[in-house]
Amino acid sequence: MKLFSHLRCYGLVTAVCCGAIVIGWLSDAQATCLLIAVMVGSLYGDRYCSLLSVGISVVAFDLFFLPPRNHLSISPAAYPRFAAFTIAAFLIRFLIRSREEKIRKNARELRELIDFLPQHVLVFDPSGRLLEANQMVLDYTGRTLEEMQSLGTSERIRRDIHPDDIERAHGERQRSLAKGQSFEIERRARGKDGNYRWFLFRYNPLIDETGHLSRWFCTATDIEDMKKDEEELRLAVDTIAAHLHTARPDGLVDFLNRRWLDYLGLPLEAALARCDVLDIRDPSELDLASWNFHSVIHPDD
Repeated sequence: MKLFSHLRCYGLVTAVCCGAIVIGWLSDAQATCLLIAVMVGSLYGDRYCSLLSVGISVVAFDLFFLPPRNHLSISPAAYPRFAAFTIAAFLIRFLIRSREEKIRKNARELRELIDFLPQHVLVFDPSGRLLEANQMVLDYTGRTLEEMQSLGTSERIRRDIHPDDIERAHGERQRSLAKGQSFEIERRARGKDGNYRWFLFRYNPLIDETGHLSRWFCTATDIEDMKKDEEELRLAVDTIAAHLHTARPDGLVDFLNRRWLDYLGLPLEAALARCDVLDIRDPSELDLASWNFHSVIHPDD
C-alpha cells in the first residue's frame, strides 16, 4: 500500500511536469509553467517528489527553452536566465516544504497532546464523520483509526454502541449535530473485550473565522463506576419504607422511588407525567389549571 502511494506520487509529479512542458512549449510562459509544476510537486509530493519536480523542470527549461534548444549545453548569453530559474525553483521548493514541515510538526505535537489526555478524544467533520481518534480510543476499541474510518457513521454506531442505546443516542446525536451547539450524551460503548461500559460523550463545535462549523471535538469520559454507584443508591432508596421523590432546582419532580411507583401503579415515565401534584414550588408560582388532580388525588381532597 505504501509503495503504491509513492508510485502514485511520483507519477503525479512526472505528469504535471510533462504537462507544464507542453503548455510552455505552446505559450510564451515557459518559466511560469515549469515553476507552477515545482509548486505542485512541493505541495502534493514528499521531499523526494519535490526534488524530482525541481530536477525535471530545470532540465526541461535548459533542454527545450534555452539556446541551443534540444541540447543540454547552455550558451553564455542564457546563463543568467538559467541561474535565475534554478534559484527560483529551489526557493519555491524550500518555502513550500518549510511551511509543510511546520504544519506537520504542529500536527504531530497536537497528536501527542491529544494522546496524552487521560480520556477518549474524537474529532468529527461537520456531518459527524470520524476524522481522528486518540490512542486511548484505539486501545479501548482494539482497532486502528483506518478500521474505524472504513465504516460509515451508522455502521460504526451499530457495531460499537450497546443495542439498547442505539436508537436513542443516534437520534439525539443527529438532532444535536444539526443544531451546531454543544451537547452531551450518555451511552454504552463496546470495548475490545466485548464488554460495554457507560461513557459520557461531550460534543463541542469548532467555529472558524467565517463563523462556520469546521469540526466537532468530542471527549468520552468513562462513567461506568458512577453508574454502578447510582444503581446501588437507587436500590437503597427503593428499599426504604417511605415514599421518596427528588425535584430539580425549579421544583419539578424528576424521580420517584419504587414505593411511590408501586402505590401509584405506574411506571416511572407515566408517574412523572402525573406528578405535578408533588411540585414543591410556591403555590403562587404554579399554573393550577394544568394540574391533573383527578388522576391520583381523592375526589374529596
